[in-house]
Amino acid sequence: MIVRKIKIEEIYKLSPLFQVTNQEVFMNNRADKIKRRVLDIYVLEENNRVIAEVTIVYDEKHYGDYTIPNQRVYVEALRVLPEYQGKGLGTYFLREVINQVRAEGYAEMTIGVEDDNLKAKHIYRKLGFTEFIRRDAGSFEGDYYEYDVSMKKL
Repeated sequence: MIVRKIKIEEIYKLSPLFQVTNQEVFMNNRADKIKRRVLDIYVLEENNRVIAEVTIVYDEKHYGDYTIPNQRVYVEALRVLPEYQGKGLGTYFLREVINQVRAEGYAEMTIGVEDDNLKAKHIYRKLGFTEFIRRDAGSFEGDYYEYDVSMKKL
């Protein structure tokens, strides 16, 4: 398995991981944010197939103190294809991404997790996301959700 940052011209490889109303607009937005260095998308590949992605946000005003330029990044998403879930790949993959982000010189990483996502909460705590930052809320395509934001020192 390979862990790497996706290239803009490969953004379409992410399609199976995203269930959005207008995938073309969504992917174009992601590509634009990669170009502007707002975020990077790391992928986990098996046999040249993307089976998971982690979106790392470097600087996005929308997230406030979730990010601090050149110091703190935010894990916006961790997605694993359903047929690969429950095999420890998410933990392995996020650990690899943490190591790469640390190697780039970042000292902190934050992550948000919804209340009902108990598996993710367990994984994130196990990986050291134990410092509570705050409770927050958001919406995506009409769905409202609340979540806790936690931090890990790298």
